Amino acid sequence: MKKVLLIVTSVMLVLSLFVTASAASLKAADSKVAVGETVSVVLSAGNGEAASAAQVTVEVPEGLELVSGKWLKSGPIADFNGKKGVIAFGSEIALEGALIELVFEGKVASKEAKTIKATVEVKNGTETVLKQNVSTSVKVVCDDHDFGKWVTTTKAACGKAGVQTKTCSVCDEKSTRKIDAIEHTFGEPVVVTAATETAVGKQTTTCTTCGYVVEEEIPMLPATEPTEPATEPATEPATEPATEPATEPATEPAPVVDNGGNDMLLYIIIALLSVALIIAIILLIRKKKD
Repeated sequence: MKKVLLIVTSVMLVLSLFVTASAASLKAADSKVAVGETVSVVLSAGNGEAASAAQVTVEVPEGLELVSGKWLKSGPIADFNGKKGVIAFGSEIALEGALIELVFEGKVASKEAKTIKATVEVKNGTETVLKQNVSTSVKVVCDDHDFGKWVTTTKAACGKAGVQTKTCSVCDEKSTRKIDAIEHTFGEPVVVTAATETAVGKQTTTCTTCGYVVEEEIPMLPATEPTEPATEPATEPATEPATEPATEPATEPAPVVDNGGNDMLLYIIIALLSVALIIAIILLIRKKKD
């Protein structure tokens, strides 16, 4: 029985420590703030404990400036001056949730994040019901970065984009850009399974650079039509060719020569000679008469 009580007591003690440890927190709205810009940090406290007043003390790191503190609970006294604030709730309340909002301005950029620390103390009358140190980190970055050259941090590969990065020399902030992926260089297709008339085939193509393999389907072969067996033509009995009687070659008639032009000339000459002969006879007769 004593062992059981001891175990229960130990568990309750651990739980109480856990509740106490998580009863307050400090959380920044952003983990980075540029020089000249502001960031809000909220301190939360309480898990429903009865409380009548609270006090917060802030430790501001170099590179940041505490601009203001605003209580998120109401009370007749709610003061924040410099790095310390006090609030009195006027009556006993169940304290839980956001207690105060702190606003910081970035002043000097640096490569390391700065730690903001705060101490919260909650009282109910004269009794301290919560006292805890809390912290959060905020990095002050340049409003105008001094980037160096682009450096390839991830090389582009076949089918995979690469990354280039450039870094600010002041606050160590980085900017990245993508490098287009390299296209695959495929070799000749290799037939793995040949296609048939009843099944598709398969072929693969491999990238010669990275070894990436692409599988492709080979369509089925077209069906072939059945062919009829060849039949030889029937052969007739050989017969000797009939002999025809020898005939002498026909003689062609002699070509007819057209002498129409020569005959006409002959007729003219005969006519002229006849006229000359008649004239000679007439002259001879006249001469005898004389």
